Amino acid sequence: MRRRIGDIYRLRLTNGKVGYMQHLANDLSQLGGNVVLVLSGKYLPTEDISFDHLSVHDGFFAHVFLEAGETLGIWERVKSGRPAVREPLPIVWSIYSHKDRMLETSENWQVWRTNEQMHAPFSQKELDDSELGLVINPTQIVQRIEHSRYSFRHPRKGRVIEFRPTTTFPWRLGARLLLGLKRIARRTTWRPNNRWRGP
Repeated sequence: MRRRIGDIYRLRLTNGKVGYMQHLANDLSQLGGNVVLVLSGKYLPTEDISFDHLSVHDGFFAHVFLEAGETLGIWERVKSGRPAVREPLPIVWSIYSHKDRMLETSENWQVWRTNEQMHAPFSQKELDDSELGLVINPTQIVQRIEHSRYSFRHPRKGRVIEFRPTTTFPWRLGARLLLGLKRIARRTTWRPNNRWRGP
């Protein structure tokens, strides 16, 4: 089955409830993973859910492989609609260094926006507000809908060393350079033969 942006999927939850998510983009920066907006609510299968006025605040973003979830029977495509959010998506992703995967806290993180280049976070806020950018196992999507968090182990976000450029040195250097140029100008005269003549 061909997958399209805007496709809506129904997830099987426990206790006879279902969840929903919508395919919004494909992120070439993260293995071509499918970016989805997953609704946080749990619904009865008979409920009529409208996707016409969805907001990013109605759920969470995640990378998944849609085919994997279909193969495992965790979700199924039910219909297609207008994407709730279009690119550029209002989400910053983050991923930790693979060598830090068993640590409690990692200070080696990269952040990026969908289909953009990864880079070190510019600020603590950028990292703290980011969404985990791993391609998530389908069972963990169900886990987060039902329990508000993933259950797999991963390091917490550590401290970001923010770069704060100082203006003291450049200002002093500029002031000294300007003063030197003024002194040269006062001691230099212009002659009719269009040559500079110094003191």
